Amino acid sequence: MTNITKNYKDIANIGDVIKSYDFAFAGKDDCYVIGKVLEKSDTCDLGNFGAFKIELIKRVIDNQDVTLKQKQIDNIFYVPFQHDEYITRENSLDRVVKVTFDKEYLLRNFDKIHLEATKASEDAVEKYLKNFREKNPNAECGEPLYCGFAWVRVWGVKLNTKLGKEMSKYKFEKFWTGNSGSIFLWNPSNYHGQSMDVKEEGALAYAKIFRNYGFNAQMGSKAD
Repeated sequence: MTNITKNYKDIANIGDVIKSYDFAFAGKDDCYVIGKVLEKSDTCDLGNFGAFKIELIKRVIDNQDVTLKQKQIDNIFYVPFQHDEYITRENSLDRVVKVTFDKEYLLRNFDKIHLEATKASEDAVEKYLKNFREKNPNAECGEPLYCGFAWVRVWGVKLNTKLGKEMSKYKFEKFWTGNSGSIFLWNPSNYHGQSMDVKEEGALAYAKIFRNYGFNAQMGSKAD
């Protein structure tokens, strides 16, 4: 067994997605965190050491996906650049790796991605309405009065592909404006009020999760 120090600072930049194993030295790949790099600094918020500040995408402990539970506690992690690692002949892993989500991964995990995005969308709507009603206790209908619609639009996926067919099971449809080359999901938060502002909050949150997984996704909206 050999002890070496590795520095992963240059493996990723802001906007990239990384995966950090908890027990890489033992070759265990069943405990890890995946996140999008928000910052990289030689002196992070937690102390005088360099680290990636990441926004949680996925958390796995003992092969159990605990992402949703973890996000209720905190969705920010810090991954140090430098690690002292114990290298054996057979089983050691690189502690930090850059992640690219290919279409096979997205296809296998789309149900979980959609569930995560839907939860984020619903939470965003709940938070927005709570803040609005606290500030506007006498507001008619308890929501902003500007009526309209919102959706999430995704480019680069066709409905006749394997991934597109899987997404269509979750009500993704071809975008309605001619040869747009995109698909969309109507009102991802399933909010049943009239306010466009509220629906936009839900769609923004849903699209953000999709972008974490490499989708080209944006919120769209239209006044009624």
